[in-house]
Amino acid sequence: MSSKSDLDDYYNEICKEMITLKALRDEVTTTGEPRLAGWSQIVKQKEDEIDEMEKELKQKSMGPITKKKLEARLVRCLKAVKILITSKDDISEAMGAFIKEVATGKPRQYPWAQIKKFTSDPKQEIGRGVFGVVYKGTLDGVQVAIKVLNNNQLMDNMEKEFKAEVNAMSKTYHRNLAELYGFCFDPKMKALVYEYMENGSLDQILYKNPSNVPWEKLYQIAIGTAKGLSYLHESCKKRIVHRDIKAVRSH
Repeated sequence: MSSKSDLDDYYNEICKEMITLKALRDEVTTTGEPRLAGWSQIVKQKEDEIDEMEKELKQKSMGPITKKKLEARLVRCLKAVKILITSKDDISEAMGAFIKEVATGKPRQYPWAQIKKFTSDPKQEIGRGVFGVVYKGTLDGVQVAIKVLNNNQLMDNMEKEFKAEVNAMSKTYHRNLAELYGFCFDPKMKALVYEYMENGSLDQILYKNPSNVPWEKLYQIAIGTAKGLSYLHESCKKRIVHRDIKAVRSH
């Protein structure tokens, strides 16, 4: 696992690359090239994301899971900034779509066959509800949670639920919220690929071994949950009101 100094090194490298990227952005602003308007907008989004990560790096204490998530985000951001620099003078429609996907963290669409490969054989079920079943899987060496929706729902309801979740979660990022990596919308399968929560769901902590959890830890969990909800209600670009908060869904 990376140390605090490793995270600082990633951040400092990003800042160095951003000097070049900002200079290119200023050049584009001066010339006013219409075809690079989308490119410039993505650069601005990267600036905002870097400012947010800087605030996280300044925190006095940071748990191992938070460090791991922040490291992954820093690595993705550094890759995106380098792509934005090298692609500025050669923007094709296909490359533009690729840059937008990588640079903005847009969830990736996966085919049905690839989703099947993500899950182990036999499948390891880690959750179940009216929406469907959640399985544990592996994506590029990283553990993921794959939420497979019930195919027996009415198609209109299925599409409405699917679009709402992908649209909402693709526009959010907070260290106390599970990240949406991608999705599959296929006649054979409708699935969402989420970040895997190593500590399990909150109901396991509260109801299975409640006496083993110190009050200080419960307090930290409550504060973390409140911060995640506050972000959804007040801070994310599109405000989201979660009307079905349950311990089984909290991590």
